[in-house]
Amino acid sequence: VVLTTTPNIINGIVTDTMGNYLEGVIVVTHDKDGLPVRALKTNKLGQFLAATPLGNGIYTLSLEKDSLNFDVLQIDLDGSVLPPIKISAKKGAPVA
Repeated sequence: VVLTTTPNIINGIVTDTMGNYLEGVIVVTHDKDGLPVRALKTNKLGQFLAATPLGNGIYTLSLEKDSLNFDVLQIDLDGSVLPPIKISAKKGAPVA
């Protein structure tokens, strides 16, 4: 699945532990100083897509949805098209 052809656009798909798409997950992108630079919400297909590109550099993604738990991810943007990031809730996390 290709969500964008624009370089440095944060995009991805979020699922639960069973692989089902999760709607309404808040995806926050933080810069190297820990400051939030984007906040996105997944659609009915679990997809999120930023409208504008970020500058080159290292960013972290944190996700929030009810009582689900997700790993914090680190991405390095370098001016290339970012393939969709596939993120799943952690196993053993309570399902809301």
